[in-house]
Amino acid sequence: MPTQREKIIKKALEILESRPNGIRYSELFREIKNQLPEIPENTIHGTIWDLDKKIREIGKPERGIFVLKKYLKEGIETKLKEVEKTVRGINETIFYNSFANYLVKDLGECTKAIPLGGINLVIGGAPRMSWECINFRKPTRYDRLSKLSALK
Repeated sequence: MPTQREKIIKKALEILESRPNGIRYSELFREIKNQLPEIPENTIHGTIWDLDKKIREIGKPERGIFVLKKYLKEGIETKLKEVEKTVRGINETIFYNSFANYLVKDLGECTKAIPLGGINLVIGGAPRMSWECINFRKPTRYDRLSKLSALK
């Protein structure tokens, strides 16, 4: 007769087999609890929290998600292709002007900001890319007044 832990592991493998995209820990727990109501909740928690370390066929691609490794490889390849398509379409230079405006208008940290990102610089004979935004802070009339009022 199988032990409670063996029953839980067998049921978890059955559930994961039916879920190629994986399943969250809490959902896995609920399904096992519904299908094996005679087993105490703490025994289920104690058995499934590290299933990826106990059973070689089970992987954990993200925190709290369990998936069978045979499905994991297919999913990773698909996600990599999606990420590559997204990254190719993004050029970081589109963020420089908005960041400069953010520094001046929203934060008020500087009075003028110049986006320099994407400029090719030659440093030590080797070309380098600059990803910076130079900002300046000029004292204003209000800065002087606030310092005078602080002295009183």
